[in-house]
Amino acid sequence: MTQKNWGKSEHGLHHDFPVNLITKHQAASILAISPSTLKKYRLAPDSQLIEGVHYIRFNSRNLKYVESLIRDWAINKNNYQAHQQAIEAFLSQLPCNQPNTRRKKHKK
Repeated sequence: MTQKNWGKSEHGLHHDFPVNLITKHQAASILAISPSTLKKYRLAPDSQLIEGVHYIRFNSRNLKYVESLIRDWAINKNNYQAHQQAIEAFLSQLPCNQPNTRRKKHKK
């Protein structure tokens, strides 16, 4: 779910993109699995959960999951192409992937 107010999220995190970050317990609940199973999925060599896309690591003990992609993965984990389209759509909406709208200063 997109947050309208950028900045501080409900979890107290500061971020500069419109995304709802959730805890491992919330992500596991969405997927109807335990947090330890979620960790196994994340750490598997062939994991579909990509760091920097599905989850963000803030330090060695703090990571948050991107709710919209976790929900999509729950629905499309057996349909790689559909989930890949959701990832591409998500990434294209991030401010860092928007065209630069700065105008050049004209010298007088």
